[in-house]
Parts: sequence; structure tokens; C-alpha cells
Amino acid sequence: MVKRETEIAAAYVTSQLKSLTLVQTRSFCRAFARELQTRYQRHWYPDCPMRGQALRSLLIDASAGLIDTTVLKAASLVGLDKIANHLPNHPIQLWIDPGEVEVCNPRDSSSNQVVFKTTKFHTYSASHLEPLLAGAFGSSIAVSSPSDAQLGCADQARSHKPITLSRHNFEQRSVH
Repeated sequence: MVKRETEIAAAYVTSQLKSLTLVQTRSFCRAFARELQTRYQRHWYPDCPMRGQALRSLLIDASAGLIDTTVLKAASLVGLDKIANHLPNHPIQLWIDPGEVEVCNPRDSSSNQVVFKTTKFHTYSASHLEPLLAGAFGSSIAVSSPSDAQLGCADQARSHKPITLSRHNFEQRSVH
């Protein structure tokens, strides 16, 4: 179900934004989730989660002027014309796949963090995202406490290699 993963990804990115009002935060989160759902609608393969993964990878690096077009469109829809001013100083790369949302700093692959994962037996979601999910979407994700092995952490972790993104995935904007 594309909705759950995109809401988690939108909540994570929104949690990284600076200097927004509560209304702006919730509005951006909802708009971003909708834009992700639209983008992934024809590229979502629950039976083969790795298929289409390059399209579902997002890069947000305001300091380099690289902001994914989905972020820019969501910001524009809610009137945040200078979204780069609200983005964190560090880059964020997300993989939004069926059953999993993973975040990393492309400059430090050891910082990969699974913020959402669902398996046959458990659903895991980063607890700090729950208030934002509840406020923006009126719902939350059931959270359990699986072990590292169930999350696919440590030695069993999926290893993402840095990818080269084409220009259609992001726009370069001046952030000065």
C-alpha cells in the first residue's frame, strides 16, 4: 500500500524542516505525501520491492542546490516559495519501497536509518514521527518493537549503493 510508506517518508522529511508554523508543517506533510503517491502510483511493486527503486529514491541537499522536484511541487502547493530556507543543512537521501522507508546521509553511509518497516509479523515506525503523522493525517502507525534481525539491520541490512540521479529527479536551485 503506497499510502502508508509515503506518509512515513513525508513525515520524516517534514520533521527535518526548520522554522515552519504548525499549519505549514501539516499542510506541507499532506501535500508531500500526495505528490509522492502520485509519483509512485505506476511504480509500486509489492511483490518485487527492488523494482522501480531508482525512481523512488529521493535526494534533498539544499546546500548543493539539489532539491527533489516532488519537494518543490509540494512546497509550491502550500505556498512555501522558499523551501530551501527551511531544509536542513545536511543532505538527506530516502528510499521509499513497498514495506520499507530508509533514510541516509549520502556522505556517510554508516548513518542509514530504517524509519519504517513492515514484515509478516511486525510493523516498526520511528516513534518520533507519530505526533506528526497523527496531526497531518489523523492516524498513526501501529508500532511494535522488533529485533534488529526482524528489521533487517546489522549484517542482514539491505545495502544501498549510491546512485547517480538524472536531472529529471531534481532541480538545481540557488539557495543563497
